[in-house]
Amino acid sequence: MAQMVSLQRVQQMIQTLIGQVISEATILKYVLQLHLSLERWEQMAIERILTHPAMHVDETSLRVEKHNHWIHVCSAGISP
Repeated sequence: MAQMVSLQRVQQMIQTLIGQVISEATILKYVLQLHLSLERWEQMAIERILTHPAMHVDETSLRVEKHNHWIHVCSAGISP
């Protein structure tokens, strides 16, 4: 999602890789499943980072419909 590749382009890439067309609805379902599957891990990672004595913070922008949106990244150099 962060790469801002259109669903049509994702469909074309998948078709090139595996020779099958996957519907937009199926692709979006996979994205939602991945989001839900990582939700618990993300919460645990946030809690661990916030208890670490030092953290690295960075931000990057994404332009969406002529407006900048910011993604903030926090890390503490710790292993899972």
